[in-house]
Formats: sequence, structure tokens, C-alpha cells
Amino acid sequence: MTLPVSPNAISLNQVNVELGLSGTTSINMNQASVRTLFGVASGAISMSNGWGKTLAVQATGGTIVDAGGYRAHIFTSTGTFTVSSNNPGRSMDALLVGGGGGGGGLIGSGGGGGGIVYRAGATMSVTSYSVTVGLGGGGGQADSSTAGGTGGSSYFNGDQAYGGGGGGTDSFVSGGSGGCGGGGRSPSSPGSGYQGGGGGSGSVGPPYYGGGGGGAGAAGSGGNGGIGLAYATSGTNQYYADGGAAADLNNANYSPGGGGTGGASNSGAGMNGRGGGGGGVGYGYGTSYIGGAGGTGTVIIRYLYP
Repeated sequence: MTLPVSPNAISLNQVNVELGLSGTTSINMNQASVRTLFGVASGAISMSNGWGKTLAVQATGGTIVDAGGYRAHIFTSTGTFTVSSNNPGRSMDALLVGGGGGGGGLIGSGGGGGGIVYRAGATMSVTSYSVTVGLGGGGGQADSSTAGGTGGSSYFNGDQAYGGGGGGTDSFVSGGSGGCGGGGRSPSSPGSGYQGGGGGSGSVGPPYYGGGGGGAGAAGSGGNGGIGLAYATSGTNQYYADGGAAADLNNANYSPGGGGTGGASNSGAGMNGRGGGGGGVGYGYGTSYIGGAGGTGTVIIRYLYP
């Protein structure tokens, strides 16, 4: 709870409750816990100093979820995290996931998952923080010489999670490098992962398949995407940044990363808010088809609450 605001009276019972004590506990205005709550380190102190004060962190921004003794602010689009009060001096943990790379077209390779940065125990100041959430990369066009698009980077508090590399198109366009690398098909190359696994290598001979996108937890393997990483920062343990699956000459299906956020073969999209890579598209779908889009990334901030 928050103590009453001006001009309402504050009772000692209310102060006790805010301090997590029994309402009938004997306290005095000069004790350290009261001074911390009221924001008066020394000198004269009165009940009016407590107007509107609380020991819980007061912050806004994103979708708010309370679970397991933490409050999480979940951003799936760009915004602002504003801390208006941090009397208890809490630190914050932050999970950043970049946008996934798009899948390639025409025996397309899978897009790489977004990069992941996890920062624990950072100082949480009373200020406004900019939050940037990376978009997913677009799918590669089958009748062009372009790979799937690179995902956008996510930013928070000086950290950057890179977007995933796009999947290569056929054997003549290499996979892109990024947070996790996009897959490629020989003689072109898979992309490298800056913060996760690199892309897998497809086959230049029968059955002519693209390479799976790299995931945050493992590189792509053959036509299969690499698995991402699981975090419980949102209040629920879930995977982020799986690599997208590749496709082949006959439109057969390969597997995206095992965490369930990467796009399936033949233009499956990566999961939004999780940074999954997009799936490549098969040859038999024709030149008008494009690879699957990468999923948008996320930024999640949490702190002990109350």
C-alpha cells in the first residue's frame, strides 16, 4: 500500500503496515526504518513527510505482471520505463531479446534467433529509461538475390541485444550474421552468431535443403534450427530466440529450434515477443513466395516486489 496523501492524516497503524509490521507494533519516528520510508535521513521529521510514501517500488511502462515475489514490466514494443520511487533501493534484472531474422526464399534457409542479453542486479535509479524493442526481419524473396532481413536490435540501459541474421536464399546468397546467425546452403555460407549460435549449413546435393537458423542456445544443424534459451524473468519460464527451420527442393519440413519460438519450414513466422527466426520457403512453392518473417524481440525488467 501507499501512505495517504496530503492533507489526509497518517496513522501509526498505517506506517506499521507499510513497513511490513503488525499494526500494533511499537515504533517511533526516529527509527531507521521510518526515516527510510519517509525519506528523511536526519533532523526534524513529522507525519507530513510520509504523505504518499511507500517502500514498494513505484514504476510504470510495459505490461506489468506480479509473480514469485517479483514485479515484471514486459515490453513487446518500444516504450519508456519510468521509476518514480525506489525507497527500498531495489536493484533490477533485465532480459533483452533482439528481433529474429527472416527466412530465405527458394530452398530457403532459416533465420537466426535474436541475440539475448541478461543483466542481473543493475542499479535502478528514479528516472525514465528508454526501451527499444527490435522488430523481426522480413522474409527473403524467392526470385531475388536477397537473403531474409536482419532483425532489429533491442536496447535498454546501455545494453544491446542484436537482431538475428536473415536466412540465405538458395545456394547463391549467404546467411546473415547477427545475434544468432542465419542458415546458408553451400557454396554460400551460414551467418555467425554474435550472442548465440551460428547458422547451419544446407546441402548442395540431393535433397537440396537450406541451413537451419542459429538459436540463442545452439547453432543450427543441417536444415534444423538451433534451440533458444529459457528464462523466467516474465514470471513464467519460457524460451526465447529459437532458430527458424530451412526448406528443401521438395518442400519437406525440417524442425525449428526446440523451444517453440522459431518459424516452421515453408514460410513459418518466428514468434513475436520471443525473437524467433523465420522459416525458409521451399522450391516448389515458386518464385512468388517469400520466407517467414522473424518474430519481434522483447525487453523485460523485473525487481523484488513489494
